[in-house]
Amino acid sequence: MKQILAFLLSALMVLSLGGCYNGNGADDLEIDDVARSYLKTLNVTDSYLMSIDYQAIDKYEIPERTLDYTYVSSSIDEILDVFYYFNSSDDEYVKKGSMILFNCKVKDEAGSCVYDKNGKILVGSGNLKLLEQKALSKRKGETIKITPNTELRDFFGIPKHTSMEIKILDIFDLTEKSDTKKSLSDNGFDSLLDFYNHLFGQKIGEYYFEETTKICSEFLDFATEHCEFNIAYEDLKNYTRQVVKNNADTAESFGLTVEEYYSDILGEEESVFFFNCSQSANREIKTALVIGALAKHNDIHIDSKKYQDFCSKNNVDLDDEISKSLIEYYLLQSEVIKFYTSAELITYGLINFE
Repeated sequence: MKQILAFLLSALMVLSLGGCYNGNGADDLEIDDVARSYLKTLNVTDSYLMSIDYQAIDKYEIPERTLDYTYVSSSIDEILDVFYYFNSSDDEYVKKGSMILFNCKVKDEAGSCVYDKNGKILVGSGNLKLLEQKALSKRKGETIKITPNTELRDFFGIPKHTSMEIKILDIFDLTEKSDTKKSLSDNGFDSLLDFYNHLFGQKIGEYYFEETTKICSEFLDFATEHCEFNIAYEDLKNYTRQVVKNNADTAESFGLTVEEYYSDILGEEESVFFFNCSQSANREIKTALVIGALAKHNDIHIDSKKYQDFCSKNNVDLDDEISKSLIEYYLLQSEVIKFYTSAELITYGLINFE
């Protein structure tokens, strides 16, 4: 235990040299009461914002993103491979029920390529309707030119006034493996189409969840960089201990010691683990202060009906003040991030209190 505390104090000292102060500093900038209440649950009571550049944060621009369909398609294939054989089709033409491998190139008005990805789609699944319709009766190696409609533009994340070229690289038939029919039936799937559409929706959802998380993280990093903080040493020490305890609890749930957890599961040396815990605590304190300030600045509040619905659906015990404060804060965080990025944290399941 003494060795753990030594590493912990060493990590905190490094962070304190990088911007945690013990002096009185400037007056506390106002933050939302919800964020303040959340910080108290972290045993953070004396830290505050010294300054925040609202003008710079208000001008934040979300980086443009396109869908990595190769990644999504590959993640679907990994599961389909367990249940089906992919056989090159004897059919010369694409038909309903064919699985096609295609290359998608998108060009802007100047003829520059702005998107170039390979992927598969089950023709007739209805997930990429226009593309599937255009692919019917086409041969392997044939190229289809499409003016993408709103559905395709939104799906791939491509701008208006673009042209799309779809080249059919291969045509596959999917053949069931020996236990496939029973396995799928036991899980409520009646057909390949039913199973595929489930996987397609699931993997697209997971992809957007990851992308939404990135958007939120990038915005919070940007906002934090435009602030100056006074992070009290005792606050950082208190919350870092809690982060270490959370990791220890996770280790115990796996039947591991904390040492086994950070070395075998996280692949970290002891000093790196404790330093990362202190960094995590430092980042969370700063994030809560920023969210509180931005909520106050923009008069952003939690919608009471959304709060009640969320608590009802997740069976939240409203008599538990810590759980209540945690949920209120993350709902407020969701509203603030939505205000600046349009990203829907709650929609993509980022908050899960099960």
